[in-house]
Amino acid sequence: MKFKSLLVLAPAFPDKLNRDSEGVFVKEQVNYLKKYFSEIHVIAPNTIWRKHLKKKNYEDYNWDNVKVHYPIIANLPVPYLPDSCKGLWLDRQTKKILEFLSVENISFDLIHAHYTWYPGAVAVKIKEKLNVPVVVTEPTSITLNKALEKNDPYFIKTWSQCDAVIRVNNKDVPKIREFNKNTVGIPYGYDDEIFCPMDKEACRQKESLPGDMKIVLSVGSLDKVKGQKYLIEAMREIVNKRKDVLCLIVGSGTLKNQLQKMITEFELENFVMLKGFVFHERLPTLMNSCDFFVLPSLSEGNPTVMFEALGCGLPFLGTKVGGIPEVIISEDYGYIFDSADSGRLSQAMHLALNREWNKKAIIDYAKKFSKKNIAEQIISVYESIEQK
Repeated sequence: MKFKSLLVLAPAFPDKLNRDSEGVFVKEQVNYLKKYFSEIHVIAPNTIWRKHLKKKNYEDYNWDNVKVHYPIIANLPVPYLPDSCKGLWLDRQTKKILEFLSVENISFDLIHAHYTWYPGAVAVKIKEKLNVPVVVTEPTSITLNKALEKNDPYFIKTWSQCDAVIRVNNKDVPKIREFNKNTVGIPYGYDDEIFCPMDKEACRQKESLPGDMKIVLSVGSLDKVKGQKYLIEAMREIVNKRKDVLCLIVGSGTLKNQLQKMITEFELENFVMLKGFVFHERLPTLMNSCDFFVLPSLSEGNPTVMFEALGCGLPFLGTKVGGIPEVIISEDYGYIFDSADSGRLSQAMHLALNREWNKKAIIDYAKKFSKKNIAEQIISVYESIEQK
């Protein structure tokens, strides 16, 4: 491959100590791409607002041949503005990033931007200035659908002017391919060196979890789109029939109090626990403590936690949204069900609880989605640009 230096643009990226889960999937991907380049620069712009109010005063750091930068950019704090303001916001963001690249003397011959808006939009403007090819990964679900519904000019321009688009599922590829023929479906996948089988009993002891219960895990922000209310409703049905099931819901968000109220009203305090935010490096232990994973989302791109759960050997129960049906292609790996339907979810959970799963088969299947294999697919996309 002729490309030797890669610039990665992302709206967020974990710091050296991995104190934040935002952008962790990008960091894991970079870790597997780095062997293909002499140097990778990651830019995750910060703002004064983010630095002081959210206490995300991250310091630049290096690992191996990767250099991570958090330039402070004086711009409006959020890029989600009325369309009439987006152009000015984008011009200023691009100008400041170009200035940073110049001052730091950062050179590169390929840009990989994660998210169309705003990193992808910035990347294609940098391309206009520096004539450097651009690849954009689009992982969102609701944002993508809204952009397509209203023919968002910033999304369409970005896709049309970049050299390749990576969508995290295959379902949406034809929609984006209307604007860029070089669009492919590649999920983020999972790191099989981190999310791998571990001793269940030891993991439960480490997490102070009971050894005599069936344990169900769900991980996601406590927001309406993640559908945890349907999981709690399903647990009420489960507990009516058996008392040996514990459901752990990991994540933080605006619905915490509402979900806790449901748990109390349904008298599920001994069967459903809101675990709050958990650092990403703790998830493998939690997953290996459990019997299966549930994600009752109303909308998804292609959830990373699905691949991570499969990598630990957990059957995955998920809704028929985004790329989930593309992955759970057999009941050997889990079950899929309609979203917003606690009855169907309860039925799937009953089946999962009463079944002996072939853990090895699940892990073997998951390997095709390992970061190593995903990195090879991404390199193929880069090589397709070289051949143009």
